[in-house]
Amino acid sequence: MKNLLPILTLFLILHSAIAQTNSVTGTVVDHNNTPIFGANVSIINTTKGTQTNENGVFEISNISDGNYTLSISFIGYRTKEVSFLFQTKTMCI
Repeated sequence: MKNLLPILTLFLILHSAIAQTNSVTGTVVDHNNTPIFGANVSIINTTKGTQTNENGVFEISNISDGNYTLSISFIGYRTKEVSFLFQTKTMCI
């Protein structure tokens, strides 16, 4: 891949949703802050993952407390990995 390709920027918000279902939500945007539709977002070493919607937003549900690494990929961009500690509270990275 070209070195000039923009790197994905990720705004990640972790929260505990209603009914004790923990979920990871966030928005994937490019270097111009434009949402990326259809980016693949998965939690490494699990079977959990999804794709971003037309606003670049994703949500992965049923997450237990622990350390995780998200992998975000999209054609034409470098894959980005973001590690985080999930503790059923709101957190911005």
